[in-house]
Amino acid sequence: IGHSFGGATVIHASNLRPSYFTCCIAHDPACDWCPNETRKLLFAKDKFEDSVISYNGGTGGLPGYENEEAVSASIHDLDLYFLYSHEWFSKSWGHSKYLWDLFRRGKLGRKNGESEVNFVYKSHHSEFSDTCMKLPLWMARTVGVTGPRNPHDTSEEIFDRTQTFLSKVRENNRTKTKIE
Repeated sequence: IGHSFGGATVIHASNLRPSYFTCCIAHDPACDWCPNETRKLLFAKDKFEDSVISYNGGTGGLPGYENEEAVSASIHDLDLYFLYSHEWFSKSWGHSKYLWDLFRRGKLGRKNGESEVNFVYKSHHSEFSDTCMKLPLWMARTVGVTGPRNPHDTSEEIFDRTQTFLSKVRENNRTKTKIE
């Protein structure tokens, strides 16, 4: 699990060694900061073949994206959970538009898995860390660190949604193990 650059880091780690992970959880991930090889697999060209949008590589493009070959294991072998702040989702930051498209078309994560992309309404990027909770609420709102919600409520919603995803993954793994 990671937030912002930590989200990019957990995405990259999950992509490098998918067999080490059960799932990947990224809150407002800074996907542009993922290394090229990770973005090439997360946003694989074949995943956008039947989409109305196409991935262009993000900031600075993506060298070699057009010629990339498929690999045997990737981050898409895992259950993936991307939770965005309303601020980032509404501006399509963190590649949210591409991840939402993959999710909506069933191309994100493990086949028949629990993968999901969503956002927390009326929330800001900084509310996904404890930074805004260190300031008095009146000051945090004045300087734009938080939105109209109480950051404690936002934090609780982030926790609840993340916990719900983890519970689904655990249950799915238990059921899968019983079947095998």
